[in-house]
Amino acid sequence: MAMSDSVRSLRCPRDISVEAGDANLPTAVTTDGVKLRVVDVRDRWRIDDEWWRFESISRAYYQLVLENGRNLTIFNDVTTSKWYEQRYE
Repeated sequence: MAMSDSVRSLRCPRDISVEAGDANLPTAVTTDGVKLRVVDVRDRWRIDDEWWRFESISRAYYQLVLENGRNLTIFNDVTTSKWYEQRYE
């Protein structure tokens, strides 16, 4: 097996469906086919990086608590308006 065949990316963000309200704050997410209400936004922050490259990074992150008690970190890619789940495992 070649070295490149055994390398895989970890913690890759995955697409997620998000409903957002005022100021683009998430109000519900659909994950694994289940729609869950957001009961708390614990934290939010923004990252603007690599501005010198052709495709810079501009993301608005949200740390959420869902109605089932699950903690979830998501981000909105500000340049494309797409939402992603940030995975840590």
